[in-house]
Amino acid sequence: MKILKYTATIASCAAIATLLPSCDSGEIVDPSSLSSDPLVSESLDTPVLGDQIEYQAEFNASPLNNGFTYEGLSNNVSGIVYIYERTSAYEFTHTAVTLAEQNLTDALNKVLSGEVGAVLGNRLRVLLHNGPAAPYTTAEILEIREILNPSGANLILNEAGDGLRTLGTLTYTHAVKSTNLDRRNGSMAGIYTIDSVGSEIIFRNMTAGEAALWREMTIQDFIPAVSDIPYELEDLEKGTWVTDLINP
Repeated sequence: MKILKYTATIASCAAIATLLPSCDSGEIVDPSSLSSDPLVSESLDTPVLGDQIEYQAEFNASPLNNGFTYEGLSNNVSGIVYIYERTSAYEFTHTAVTLAEQNLTDALNKVLSGEVGAVLGNRLRVLLHNGPAAPYTTAEILEIREILNPSGANLILNEAGDGLRTLGTLTYTHAVKSTNLDRRNGSMAGIYTIDSVGSEIIFRNMTAGEAALWREMTIQDFIPAVSDIPYELEDLEKGTWVTDLINP
């Protein structure tokens, strides 16, 4: 699949020259410019097995999810299930619920047990031993996130930059901006936003049982844990999406 940021994927430029006269020149076309086009395609009732969606976040940032191949309405992507729902004629959503507490525990186990290498485990031990008594700097908070997230922790930075949050429940809202001609040529495209509802992360002392699991850790050391303090965050991410349709 090929994605151009802010570009509706179109297989045949000549077929829609009257709609997009800049197509032959290779100029990038903003899909939001198609929003008033009477030929804008309706959203799919159900994606077909093999359809592929990809995301491009604003400002060339790394998207939370690069994309995936649809299995149907329910799609398991690296242990997170994305549920497809057509919410209106020109919109659809993906709802994803992450197992925040379990994912964080699993990530800590992988890193502190040495499963992902001694360098990361040793650095995390140092950070957790120092603890939040002298508040973590933004750089240290980011380092903890970057150590744990590749092992499945799904943590994000809070707005102040001095703490972490779980991703919790993610709602991707997709607006279709491409046309029926695009759809017949095998692709759809548009814009998306992500809203998140989750929990704040706290740092607490380890229990004796937790300290016994990992070498060189004691009950004087700290551990990140999912709290019961909720948060809601709108527009966690924005960008464009493109779907390649199998056998359109």
